[in-house]
Amino acid sequence: MALVGVIFALLVQGLRTLAGATAEANFLLHQLNPVLVVLFWLLFTRKGTLSWRDPLLWALYPLVYLAYALARGAAEGKYAYPFIDVSANGWVGAMSNAVVIALGFVAAAEALVLVDRVLARR
Repeated sequence: MALVGVIFALLVQGLRTLAGATAEANFLLHQLNPVLVVLFWLLFTRKGTLSWRDPLLWALYPLVYLAYALARGAAEGKYAYPFIDVSANGWVGAMSNAVVIALGFVAAAEALVLVDRVLARR
């Protein structure tokens, strides 16, 4: 969830102007919730339980979402995010962007495992 906040801040924020309840929901889901999840993890979970393989499992959800977003974009002719827009970037460009994001996701998740192990030693 924390990575949702990072991806949102780096790639998605500002792409659309939102107002009212949509803007509030967007703030709660993409900005406040990721911060609260990190605080919850730091304060209330047992450390030292994460495995180096866990990030690969965590990456399954975004991978499934990517497949859904690509299929929906192809069906509707409109993609949810410009960095996976096949009509604008071509398949190679869209997939290159997805691979870079996926590698960043896994690297950040592995860093989280490292932090988990360091905190467990304290």
